[in-house]
Amino acid sequence: MKAFLWLVFLLYMGILTKLIIFKKPLGYVKNFLLHRYSWSQAKANFHKANLTPFATIKLYLNSHLRAEYAVSNLLGNFIGFIPLGILLPLLFNRLNFISTVICVFLFSLGFETFQLFSMLGAFDVDDLLLNTLGGMFGYILLRLLIKRPTLQAV
Repeated sequence: MKAFLWLVFLLYMGILTKLIIFKKPLGYVKNFLLHRYSWSQAKANFHKANLTPFATIKLYLNSHLRAEYAVSNLLGNFIGFIPLGILLPLLFNRLNFISTVICVFLFSLGFETFQLFSMLGAFDVDDLLLNTLGGMFGYILLRLLIKRPTLQAV
């Protein structure tokens, strides 16, 4: 069963990486990183990072963008990390609620930081928030399904 869970986890992480980092075709990413990427551009990208909590969420909710676009972006960040909140405690039995939330946050931070430095996306603190909430929801859902307490002491 553990081997199957690891396989599911690796497949999930591959899909998540594709959706977050490699949104564009691999040929574009390769060409960009080999020929157009520069450290000075990456440093300039820091100014585009959203470090204000709820700014992007408010933008999506209050803008005139199509509702489907806003919902898919907001829910996508939340739903995309639910499996991580489920898989981590299944793979590592010692992970309690707080430990799982920290791990989900760190995974999300890793993706966001990679986007910031690689310029293959945008760093957004709201993505961190929504991803972490998705992982929390996944953990709680798992505990409800297997009838264990959802919150344990660290």
